[in-house]
Amino acid sequence: MTEPLCLTDLFLAEPSLRRAVHGYATAGSLRRILLRAVLIMREVVTALPRDFMRWMRGAPFVPVRMEPGEQPHAGATRVGLYVHYSASGRVSDMVRCQLDLLGQLGFAVVFISMASGIPEEDWQAVRRLCALVVQRRNFGLDFGAWRDLMPEVHRRWPVPEELCWQTTVCWGRSIR
Repeated sequence: MTEPLCLTDLFLAEPSLRRAVHGYATAGSLRRILLRAVLIMREVVTALPRDFMRWMRGAPFVPVRMEPGEQPHAGATRVGLYVHYSASGRVSDMVRCQLDLLGQLGFAVVFISMASGIPEEDWQAVRRLCALVVQRRNFGLDFGAWRDLMPEVHRRWPVPEELCWQTTVCWGRSIR
């Protein structure tokens, strides 16, 4: 017997020193904590100028390519965002299986790829499984994809009761 799907209550605590200390205290050794802090600072310092320039320009998100899929799920209350990156641009059978399963569970699936080029055969295979298929430039990683696509998701499905987020990265050659 399977349990019915349901949302959990969110605990909306304000960011605070206590919360940060707890997060870092569970990260391991002092050396590991310091290394992680340095890496985070480096990411923030390198991203701030680009984010500031983007904000100053007021440039809207422009996808490389965006097409409706063949599973529109109009009026869906469950939306699944699937962020994909593959160095080769290929979409593996494993990813296609996951997209299919999300669709079978009633999710309107939004496939977001940050690969520089996706073979047309793979693009069309993904379109058959999804409600929306997007290729965007590889900037901002998965959180950038979230930021860029949420206005479009909200426009298409204004009141989702459930939102699923999944990220898949393939650095090597795609296994078919």
